[in-house]
Amino acid sequence: MAVQFGTIVNGQTVSSAFTLAASDRVLVVGVSSHAALLWYASFQGTPGGPFLRYLDPYVTSGTLFAGTGGAWAPCHYPPSTVVRIETSAAVSATTSF
Repeated sequence: MAVQFGTIVNGQTVSSAFTLAASDRVLVVGVSSHAALLWYASFQGTPGGPFLRYLDPYVTSGTLFAGTGGAWAPCHYPPSTVVRIETSAAVSATTSF
């Protein structure tokens, strides 16, 4: 299991892209306490292509996480190994995940 750390910089809505070791395992993202936002995992389907938000068939809202208190958020079936984390609005302080 590999642990990766990332951030969404103050005033932004997306993290830098990072690469997963494999796409046949659950991606679990630790979301820290923050302002009320929706969090998404976005995957790049083809090299150099656009990032598309992942819609988990087991979650009706389509979000990775929604709330303020922080949590562990699973993405059960990552469609590719290139991913970035997005929020519904710009963060007001650099936020780690």
